[in-house]
Amino acid sequence: MQRTAPSARCHDVSRNVQIPRFAIGPVAPKPGAQGGPKSGLGDRISKLHWTSLRLGFVLTARTTVRQNLNMSRTKVNHERPHRGESADDVRSRKPSGPLVRNTDCATRDDAVELAYQWFLAGRRIDMQQLALELGVGRATLYRWWRSREVVIGEVIWRIMTEAIDRIDARSRGRGQARLVRNFGRFADTVRSFEPLVKFVSAEPDYALRVLTSRFSVVQGRLIALTAAELAALPDIDPNIDVRDLAYTIVRVGESFIWSDMITGDPPRSDKAAAMVDLLVTAARHRRIDTHTADTKETTS
Repeated sequence: MQRTAPSARCHDVSRNVQIPRFAIGPVAPKPGAQGGPKSGLGDRISKLHWTSLRLGFVLTARTTVRQNLNMSRTKVNHERPHRGESADDVRSRKPSGPLVRNTDCATRDDAVELAYQWFLAGRRIDMQQLALELGVGRATLYRWWRSREVVIGEVIWRIMTEAIDRIDARSRGRGQARLVRNFGRFADTVRSFEPLVKFVSAEPDYALRVLTSRFSVVQGRLIALTAAELAALPDIDPNIDVRDLAYTIVRVGESFIWSDMITGDPPRSDKAAAMVDLLVTAARHRRIDTHTADTKETTS
């Protein structure tokens, strides 16, 4: 079949043959036309046309394969058991979020949100599976968050900030008493939060690094938050570095909150709060004692 456009014909002078520009295949010369070499203009146009058709087919096939590959990457096989799951757990497990994500809309915040959902559901956070469900490559996920440790740290910090907000909303009073009381409630809440307890039990060494390492986002932000609370107290000794005091409080608190992973002793949130009270009291009384001594020297 040939599609011809009368106004768009190519004329081969050497062969005296008119070739339709949009011909689908090679066109035979008209009867009575002079023969010519096979390398004439008509053959060249025909070969060029078929080459373009083949190229279009290849590009279309590549696009189809790429789309199918992207679709397969964005699907998560929910029939595979996770670590520690039985066959009944697999059958009863429901997807923790959308199975397919739009790869054009996935962001670094989406990664933390999905990991947060998995963590609450008790599902292990695996970077490869996380990237697959987000519809992004592992390289992209690691470029966003550097490591699995950072992703889990962001998830745990979100859990902690939610707990802190709830405690602050119910808390009364002010000053040192409020700070110590809130710290004790925070320690109790964290240690009794079931998804976190499950994570600590499943990966104790890794969990301890995420929770208490100086390179962890959790410890650094806890220190900054505690320093802000201490700075709001009116009578802390100005000679004491508030951040150093906050670091000491957080580290002492960690040793009692996570004592089962550090020393094997049961966690004691009450002891953590008592030690925080002693540290803050010492920082306040030092200023009071110094002020009293300066007053005595002046009067004498």
